[in-house]
Order: sequence, then structure tokens, then C-alpha cells
Amino acid sequence: MNAGSTLNVTGAITYQSDASSGLGYTCTLSGAGTLNANSVSVTASTTLLGSYTETFASSVANLNITANIALSSSNNGAALYNSTFNLTGGTALLSGILQTTNTPTSTSSFIVVPATTATLQLTGATALSGLATTGTNVITFKNTGATILYSGATQTVYTDAGITGLSTGISYQNISFSGTGIEAVSPGNLNIAGDFTNTMVNDVGDYVNLNSPTVNFNGTIQSLAGGTGNGTTFYKVTFSGAGTKTMASGNFYLASLGTLTMSGSNTNTILAAGGLLTLNSDATGSATIAAIPTGPTITGNVNVERYITGGMGYRGYRLISSPVYAATIAPDNVYSINYLQNSAYLTGSAGGGFDKIGNPTLYLFREDQTPSNATFISGNFEGISAINNAPTYNYSVTGAGTAGTFNLPVGSGVMFFFRGNRASAPLATETAPSYTTPVTVTTTTSGILNQGQVIVHDWYTPASANLGCTGIGTGTNFAVRGFNLVGNPYASSIDWEQYNTTTTTTGIYAGNVGPTIYELDPATNNYDVYQVGGTFTNNGTRTIVSGQGFFVLAINSTNPQLISNESLLKRSISQTS
Repeated sequence: MNAGSTLNVTGAITYQSDASSGLGYTCTLSGAGTLNANSVSVTASTTLLGSYTETFASSVANLNITANIALSSSNNGAALYNSTFNLTGGTALLSGILQTTNTPTSTSSFIVVPATTATLQLTGATALSGLATTGTNVITFKNTGATILYSGATQTVYTDAGITGLSTGISYQNISFSGTGIEAVSPGNLNIAGDFTNTMVNDVGDYVNLNSPTVNFNGTIQSLAGGTGNGTTFYKVTFSGAGTKTMASGNFYLASLGTLTMSGSNTNTILAAGGLLTLNSDATGSATIAAIPTGPTITGNVNVERYITGGMGYRGYRLISSPVYAATIAPDNVYSINYLQNSAYLTGSAGGGFDKIGNPTLYLFREDQTPSNATFISGNFEGISAINNAPTYNYSVTGAGTAGTFNLPVGSGVMFFFRGNRASAPLATETAPSYTTPVTVTTTTSGILNQGQVIVHDWYTPASANLGCTGIGTGTNFAVRGFNLVGNPYASSIDWEQYNTTTTTTGIYAGNVGPTIYELDPATNNYDVYQVGGTFTNNGTRTIVSGQGFFVLAINSTNPQLISNESLLKRSISQTS
């Protein structure tokens, strides 16, 4: 067929074995035009004793089948007569179903096996619902160059979970979505060795529903297009295989109770997020990046949400940290807190980039200063006086005679006064003392995910790997000596029960640091306590959520250290602030 030409077949295209030969043949359709037919039927049946396979192969640029593709296989004693449909090139559009008929020992095969590339476009609601329950069915969609396009309305998308007539299910090379309605992906594993492309509208009624399966990107070089609108949301997704999986366009989300796993030990297993991946957080929980083993990495910026509870009694202080970093200021990766201003009003010194001049919203803690409540910027909590020093993300602090410019190393904490969602009320209303019912907000910070081992450095001694503990005695800071405001550095909850004092490379190493953490409860404004072994007061808990700051106590001034490790550290529990 020539390019631009069209051949219309009003009935079926039928290919049946030559009963006089017993050899089996391959029927090939090729050309650059379009072939429209009602159906295709491939039948292998004869009375001869020799086994054979009857093959129908198509590389027509556009093969459009209105109804079904039917494969029929049989046998005569030990002689097997098998039927095969090979898509070797072009695009084949199947509006109906793939149907097979087998005797108990025969095999029907449908294989996308491109010479270079080939696309099978499925528009039926249940394209693989016609497979025989007898004999053997072989369905292969994972050969190099093969793309399966789901372009219908409200379809079943098949995974490796067994279906009627195919106990092993389906895996894919490239998979695409361009249909309407909800494309419901079956439970099991959605295995993708090539590209993922979503061009659906991605609104409330038209999207790919990945709630049930685990999505496995297990190839080498893979390109991912999440689509516009609401994009693509993963719930359970794993990246493995030696190669870079690039989020190239569109929007990707990890659901609030979802988990992303980097698998294996190959250093070439890379997820290039490119600022297109957002980790969701809401009232039910926060998305989790599972412990990343040595080898795989996530590169590029990732957007991490944090849900902050509002309502009566929730206006007040929070201890926060960051799961991402914005820059490297030797020797530390340092993070930004500027993102808070996108969601909440911030106050501070004149000229500091705040919404309003007033008492500080943001504070840093120093245990080496004398406690004092004389002003908001005296004592151990020193108000941050400037947040407009981007892109280096340096911050000026004042109070207790220790003014200067500092960075915030990952693993350190900040105290934040939460007034509510800046979108819910004017500045004057939310900053007034009488405003007591802040509205819930979800903040979003963007940067490179903290990965691997994190050694906590105090912000005021960033070159030192030791926490603050200013010696033994009865100095003016005796009441707070050794307390350090630190934070969870990961996009996941961590478990304080992984505390140890012997090995720096596993769990949470806390050399010369006590086994107790102190967590500020935003509902009561009290510090709740949790001690290794399960002892706790009030709502103290072993689980330290993503983005949470907390206090630890250095119990000896000789090299107190806090080191977090990916291994054995993260838990699947997610909570909100």
C-alpha cells in the first residue's frame, strides 16, 4: 500500500491454514497507507499430522480493526496447529477485544515485535477479556520498540496480575494513555521497561487511576511524561535498573499515603525528578521516600508538601526542619525557609523581606546563651531578622549580642510561629493578637532531597560535627546546656528507636547524646517526651515525621554527635503537624 492510500474491507480479514501443505505460512501485510477492516481472523486447523504455526504479521502504517482480532488454534493428536498475530510495525487500532480459541494442548499468540517501532492502540473497555480458558495464550507487549496505547473510555489497564486465560498477566515496554474517563489500572505490578506517556486531560473525571498497582520502572533509559492538569499520581512506585528515568514533562505526584522506592545497588539507577515530582501531604499523612540503599539516587529538585493543622488552639509555635536542601555552603548542604512566606505571613525586622515589621516569626536556638524572656529576641531563641538573602539562603540573626549571618545545615531545626493560611484572611487580621483560629495550610518546599548519611551541624558552628554542649559547671546557660534543636532530614518519618551509641553508619547514631527527644505539641504548647525503650509523657512518640524539628540533649561535651542514616531508619508511618 502506498502512502496516503486507504483500503476498506467491509467484512473480516481471514487467514486460514493451507490444509494440503501441513507446513504453515506467514501472511504479511505491509505498506504506508491505511487498512480498515471489521475484524481479523487467524485460524490454524488441518487434518495432517505435522505440527506448524500459522502466522499473520502486520506492519501497515495504520491497521484499524472495528471489532475483534480472533486467533484459533487446534491439534490432531500430538500434532499442534498454533496461530500467531505479530505486530511488526505501524499502528494497529483494536476497538474490540483480542479473542482466542484453543484446544487443551495448542497455543495462540499475540506479540508486538517491532522491526523498529510499533504501536498497539486499544480502545475497548476490556481488550483482553476474550482469552480462552483452555490451552495456552501468549501475549507479549514488552519487546523493544513496542508501545501500548490505551485511548478508549474508562478502560481496564492490565498488569502482571493474572487474568482469565493468562495467569502471568502483562508487562510493557512503552505505555501511553490518551483516553477519557478513568483508566483503571488493575492490582499487581505495572512493569514498564521503557517510556511512560500520559496525555489525558487529567481532571476529576479523566485520569489514570494508579491507586491499586505498584508501578515498576525497571528499564534502562526511560522518559516519563506526566501530563498537564492534575498530572499523574503514584501510590506505590519503584525505580530500578541501570539507567536514568527522567521525568521529562508534565506533573507527577506521590500520594499522601504513597511510597516511592529506589531499588537495588547500582549507581546508575537514577530518578531525574527535574522539579516535576511533588510529595503530597494532607490530613491523612505525608508521602514517603523509602530508605534509599547505597547506589541509587534521586537528582534534581523535588517539591515536598507539609500539612499544618489549623483550628482553634493551633495558633502558635512549631518546630520544623527540611527534607531538601537549596545549596551547598561548605562543608554543609543548607536549606531555605523562604517557602513559608508563600503560605503564611511572616514578620520580623525592617528591611528583612517580611510581610510586616514586628516580633519575629522564625527563631533559631543556641544553648550557649543565657536564658532570658526579656524580649522576643533575647535568650536562647534568637529571632531571624532577614530572609531576603537568596539565592545563597543566608540568614541574619539578632539577639543576645550574637548578631551575624548564618546558614541552616540540613538536620538542624527552626522554631516557626504559625498564624494560619495567608490566603484565608488579610495580613492585619491574621497578625492581630485576637486572631485565634488559624486556617489549615499545606506548605511546599523545593530542593534536592536529603539522601544518605546526614551529620547534624549546629547552624552557629557549621564547620563542627559536634552538637552544642558548652561544658560542665554552673554557668549562666546551665538550665539549657546541651540542648540542641535538630530535625528530621528525610522525606519520610524516622524512628527514634533506631537510636544507638556504637555504630555511626546505621540507624541514628547519638554519641554522647541522651536517649530522650523533646517534641513541641502544637495543640498544647507543651514539650512531650519520648525515651528509647517506650517511656513517654503525654503525646511523645518514637515517630518523628518529615519536616519535624525536635530537641535532643548532649550529655557530655566530648564530641556529642547526631548522625542519621538511611539504612533501617525510615518507617512507613506518616503523620501530620
